Amino acid sequence: MKEIERITNPLRGLSRELHLGGHSQAMLDAGKVLSQHQSVLASAFDTLNTQSGIFKLAAKINTQSGVLKKAIEQVSVATRIASSLENAILPDTSALASIAKQLSYTVPAIDAAYMVDLNWAKALQAQMEVIRKPWVLAEFSALSFEGFASISRLNIVLRHAEPFSEQTRDYIDAEIGDPIEVADDDGPDARDVAHIEAGMNGGLLAFPSNTSGDVLIQTKFVFKAEFAPIPTTIDGSDPGHIFHPGHNSLITTVEQNLRHVISMRMANKYGEEWLEKRVSGNLVAAWEKRRQEAIADGESPLHLIQYSNFMELKDIVIGGGHWKPVFEPVFIRKEHFVTSMDRLHPIRKPLAHSRPIGRGQQFHLISEAALILKALGIDIFKN
Repeated sequence: MKEIERITNPLRGLSRELHLGGHSQAMLDAGKVLSQHQSVLASAFDTLNTQSGIFKLAAKINTQSGVLKKAIEQVSVATRIASSLENAILPDTSALASIAKQLSYTVPAIDAAYMVDLNWAKALQAQMEVIRKPWVLAEFSALSFEGFASISRLNIVLRHAEPFSEQTRDYIDAEIGDPIEVADDDGPDARDVAHIEAGMNGGLLAFPSNTSGDVLIQTKFVFKAEFAPIPTTIDGSDPGHIFHPGHNSLITTVEQNLRHVISMRMANKYGEEWLEKRVSGNLVAAWEKRRQEAIADGESPLHLIQYSNFMELKDIVIGGGHWKPVFEPVFIRKEHFVTSMDRLHPIRKPLAHSRPIGRGQQFHLISEAALILKALGIDIFKN
C-alpha cells in the first residue's frame, strides 16, 4: 500500500483513505470529485501525447516496474488518471541524445541567428541532462519532452525577437493560446484545462507541479527572483501550481512602467494638463476619490495616474485618439498590445494578494510582460 500512497499523494486526503482502509464508496466518490479537472486535463494530455512526433521514441523510456504497475491497477480509475499527472520519471541520460535529436526536428529552432552558433539538438540535450529530479510525466512522456523543447524555444524568442512584430506575436500566440476567463472559484487544474481549450500548447504544462520550476530554470524561462514554497490550505485542496515572489514584482513592474510612459508621452504631446484635456471627467473623479482614500489611510499623495487600475491604462493607450500620435511608435501594433493586456489582466488579482497562479497563467505572465517591457527598453532576461 505504500506504493499506492506514493502514487496518489497529490490527492492528499484520498491517499490517506487508501492507506488506512481500502476502497469504501465514500473514498471512491471523493476520488471522483478531487480528480474531476485532473481527469479532463489528463485526457487532453493523452490525446496530445499520442499525436506527438516523438511518441514511439519516448515510449521506450517509460518502463515502470511490475510493483508500480500493480499498485496503479489497484486504485480507482479516477484516482489513476489524476495520479498520472504526478507520476514522474527521470529519464536515463543515455536516452537523451536520441530524444534531443528527434526533438530538433519535431520542435525546430525558430531562427539559426538566435542560437548563437549552438546546435539546437545539443543545446536541448545539455539542458535536459542537468535536471536531477523526476520531471517527465511517465504516461505522457512524449508531451513532456516536446513541452521542454517548446519552452526552451519560447525563451529564445522572448529574449531575442523584436517585441510586437508580426512574427513574434504569431509565434507566441501559437504557443500560449488565447486569453481566458477565470472564475473566482476556478482551481489551478481548471485554469490549465481552460488554457489548453483556448489553444495553449499542452506540452508547456506537461510536467509534475513539484518539478516544473526546475524545467523552467534549465530552459532559462525565468527572470531574476527565487521560487517560494507553495502555501498549504486548511482543507487539503490544491492552492495552485506556481508560487513565485517575482511574479507579483513582474506585474507591478509592467503596471508602473505603463503609468510612467503614459504620463511622459501624454505630457509631451498635450502638455502637463493632459489629464484634464484628454481623460474623461468620470475617470479623473474616480482616481481623485481613490487618492483621497489613500491619504486618509496615511499615504502620501501621488500623481493621479498612480490611482489608475490596469485596464484603465490600456484604455488610455488605445482610446481617445491617443494611439497613432502617442503610443503607436512604442507598441507598434494596437491589437498585439491589447492581447498582452487582456492576457495579463486576470493574473493581476491573485498576484496582488500574494496568491499562487496556475502554470498556464505563468506562461501568459512572463511572455506578455516580457513583450511590453521590451517595447519600453527593459529586458527582464538580462543578466
